[in-house]
Amino acid sequence: MLKNNGKPLKSNTKLKSNSSTLKKVPLKGGKVSIKRNRKQATQKRREVRKEYPAFFKRHIKRIKDNDIHCENCTDKLKGDISEIAHIVKKEANPEVATNNFNVLYLCGPFSTNKCHSKFDQSFDSRNEMPVIELAKERFLKFSSKIKNITKEVLNYGIED
Repeated sequence: MLKNNGKPLKSNTKLKSNSSTLKKVPLKGGKVSIKRNRKQATQKRREVRKEYPAFFKRHIKRIKDNDIHCENCTDKLKGDISEIAHIVKKEANPEVATNNFNVLYLCGPFSTNKCHSKFDQSFDSRNEMPVIELAKERFLKFSSKIKNITKEVLNYGIED
């Protein structure tokens, strides 16, 4: 039996997914309320991501047109979306998600070195990579636009 603060849940209470956690939310107005909430969340997500296609298309074209190599290991890039790494994560800082300085060109999951995966793996692995200095240089070019100071942002040495 599911419990809410030690008390059994009422029959009109259902589990609702919110981000990566499940929350117990009593439904008001039945399923219509849930659909409206999901619809609003979907609309907000679409609004935040509306510039992504043009952003990725622009950078893929740049890779292909300029014969760009991995900025960490110098392997030749293919022009795949997986080779476009964000210095600061899109989800935590959507205000800089499509900033052209918030990008590193790193080899993707199909390559030998998988530099993009290593960069995203942890601060420790990121800080051991040769490309970290370039990431810090580029970070300074857009850091003033960051609204959400996260551990990742602090990793680049930003001060309040």
